Amino acid sequence: VTIGGQPYTIATRHTYSGQPINKATQFVGEHLANLGLDVEYHNWSDPNYPNVIGEITGQTNPDQVYILSAHLDDMPSGSLAPGADDNASGVVAALIAADIFTQYEWGCTLRFGLWTGEEQGLLGSHAYAQRAYNNGEAIAGVLNLDMIAWNTPNSSRNIDLHARATMPATLQLAQLFADVINAYNLDLVPEIVPNGSGASDHASFWNYGYTAIMGIEDFGDFNPNYHTTQDLLANVDLDYFTDFVRASVGTFAHMSGCLITGDTGTLTGTVLDDDSGLPLNGATVTMTDAGGSSVAAMTNPAGQYTQTLAS
Repeated sequence: VTIGGQPYTIATRHTYSGQPINKATQFVGEHLANLGLDVEYHNWSDPNYPNVIGEITGQTNPDQVYILSAHLDDMPSGSLAPGADDNASGVVAALIAADIFTQYEWGCTLRFGLWTGEEQGLLGSHAYAQRAYNNGEAIAGVLNLDMIAWNTPNSSRNIDLHARATMPATLQLAQLFADVINAYNLDLVPEIVPNGSGASDHASFWNYGYTAIMGIEDFGDFNPNYHTTQDLLANVDLDYFTDFVRASVGTFAHMSGCLITGDTGTLTGTVLDDDSGLPLNGATVTMTDAGGSSVAAMTNPAGQYTQTLAS
């Protein structure tokens, strides 16, 4: 690849690899900047391995934030760690999504977060989520992608969507992902895991009360090349990966619900529980026009939703 105008081969993205991880963060940062995003290098510990966050600032509701994320670092800890599935697959999906989303205008703020320190215990994403919480940021939803390119040949194309049963909004977001797969006739079989794993960066956001899910390949069809030097591009399923990326891009667009097209107006409201009268966080509000076209918005922790409407 070309980094800073010079050719460089990234042989590992291990968090503590020094120059290689620094070059990897520079590469994704330059890529996002070239797409026109505002880029932050979030130094949570050492400037060699910052989180990299690209942002499309919302035009009408910039304080409403949605994040599509993946961890950039990988394993094993030696000088060679290709990490194609774990987790170049998630990183590439985020970069593809950023490329697509910059071609449109958005009412809310969209961020593309690439975390380091995941393999050492979610260190980078924890620091970022903690900072967001301390700053009072209204992160309305996080879609985290981790290992989305392995599927045993000729097997069912299952994917797992990890949510948290004690946070109903995460179940609703996972259901939205499954609905997107069905609506766009993608060749994937989604399974919602209500008591999902906390072993990836979505859990950092759970810990601070933010709605987040993880999309990952089927745990029952685990990649035998995990954390080895054989986690190579040649050993992934690109057709499966492509559909996973499509589903992720579609879900991120629908979960934000703030695409601006043509002449626009804004519809806002509050959703309350019928019994308690308390605000409902993560409720899906669907609006259908006279032509039968529908758009959906999710409520924030105050039960409020905002949907930008186009003529």
